[in-house]
Amino acid sequence: MIQIDRISVTVPTLLSSAGKGPAATQLLIDAFNRQAEMNFDSKVYGHSSVKSLLQLVHRRKCCFCEKQLTDEQADVEHFRPKAGYVSQESTTIIKPGYYWLAYAFDNLLLSCTFCNRSHKKNHFPLMDEATRAKTPAHDLSLEDNLLLDPTRDRIAEHITFLSEVAKPINNSIKGATTIRILGLNRATLLTSRFAVLNVLRTLEKAIRNNDKIAEEARILIRESGLPSAPYSAMVRANFPDLV
Repeated sequence: MIQIDRISVTVPTLLSSAGKGPAATQLLIDAFNRQAEMNFDSKVYGHSSVKSLLQLVHRRKCCFCEKQLTDEQADVEHFRPKAGYVSQESTTIIKPGYYWLAYAFDNLLLSCTFCNRSHKKNHFPLMDEATRAKTPAHDLSLEDNLLLDPTRDRIAEHITFLSEVAKPINNSIKGATTIRILGLNRATLLTSRFAVLNVLRTLEKAIRNNDKIAEEARILIRESGLPSAPYSAMVRANFPDLV
């Protein structure tokens, strides 16, 4: 899972006060107040200008599994689910969701289709269900989300790696919940991460033995630990003194 810095990122015009976002949000609020059906416009939150900025900020990686993405593999994902949510206590979708955040840029992430559609889906458990915001008037800051937010939570305080396997740090409930919900130890991910790790371990031997290629090996491991590299969190956890 990657840490995402949005401090200096400007909200895309389409979602700003000068674009369609506020009006589209008001339509949803009005529909909720009338108890009418809500229609979410993917052409707004999934617009190319929004997706392109997310790709840049996310370094073209899935924010959850760290797989590098092509345009076809990338989904604009709502951290707080827009239509309905699955809580810690329930297995079914509870509606409505965070409809007023459907076009809020700070609620949008970039993930691979598999993480989004097969794992994250509508999951959004909280430490205390009584704090859940259910209307725009409620204070989101009161929520203590069990699913780690890569834009706000410090991921490295909750999740590490033992070889290719993701592990919660100090029995972190948030780390364990995030790993479970997102399937961060699913078989395909373990295989992909192991393949990267296997190559880097060979390079590590060259460095430890001070072989002729030691300096080139150092460069390659450092590059593999850069935020833009796939599975860089795993690399940093396994080679802390080499990245």
